Amino acid sequence: MKKIIKVETKEPVILQCTDLVFSQKPYWCNATRVPLKMSILHQRAFFEYDDKPTPQPCILWITGGGWTEVDQNVWLPELSYYAKKGYVVASVSYSLPATWFFPEMLMDVKQAIRYLRAHACEWNIDPDRIAVMGESAGGHLASLVAATGNRKEFEKGEYLDESSAVQSAVIFYGAVDMMNFEGRESLDSYDEKEQFLLRGKLEPQSLAAGVNHLRHEKTIGEKMDPRFYITEETPPFLLLHGTKDTQVPVFHSDILYEKLEKEGVPTEFVLIDGVDHADAAFSQTEVKDLILDYLHRTLK
Repeated sequence: MKKIIKVETKEPVILQCTDLVFSQKPYWCNATRVPLKMSILHQRAFFEYDDKPTPQPCILWITGGGWTEVDQNVWLPELSYYAKKGYVVASVSYSLPATWFFPEMLMDVKQAIRYLRAHACEWNIDPDRIAVMGESAGGHLASLVAATGNRKEFEKGEYLDESSAVQSAVIFYGAVDMMNFEGRESLDSYDEKEQFLLRGKLEPQSLAAGVNHLRHEKTIGEKMDPRFYITEETPPFLLLHGTKDTQVPVFHSDILYEKLEKEGVPTEFVLIDGVDHADAAFSQTEVKDLILDYLHRTLK
């Protein structure tokens, strides 16, 4: 059977540039380099047909992995939703605590943001409209990125003339209190529970944070806690968490919400009833539309 049909073009074509190296990280006594990579989703039409396209807002995505592994490409199929809706999406890799000490991974992500601003014209990004989004361990990092703004102690690497501050944050079931991970009393010493911050494993989540050199420094938990940096200047937050999360207890989002509210930061907190960690519910159109509406309002 042969037929002719007419098709109305309603959605843009989304292209991806995977494994783009944004930094060569010194390693092994400065003798070698480890590439830090990002993958970018963007609309094809703007790059082919428009000499002066309107710059688009950007989402910097940080995937999770329990602080032990990371693959910046794993969520690209779901993130394409936002690219179709007019956002450039950049998903980034970062250093893992089994090899690098905190705050190396935070500084990696902040360097990625500076890279995007330095190459804004190349990727059709509006440098004044960048949001950070992350899930689980990536949510922890995303909270830190948003809360630390342009704090100089976390600015390291290239493109230092660019800002690493973001204008909005979306946090999926992110960890917050690294010294009180499951809602226990705060720890007085590292003797019995040092796995919270060191290379060991603590069920149900390996925290492998590689800070042996700081095992007696009581402030490391604060330094890894985004609440430590939140002020009235912190950008808006959207928090999402399942009420049945078995890996990152919901109290983490509760205490982050309380701190944000206390400092007067515009914050929205959405609990998804009966949902566990990284559940498929977070990928449903209903949730994506909610996030999209929030981004439209905070990245005007």
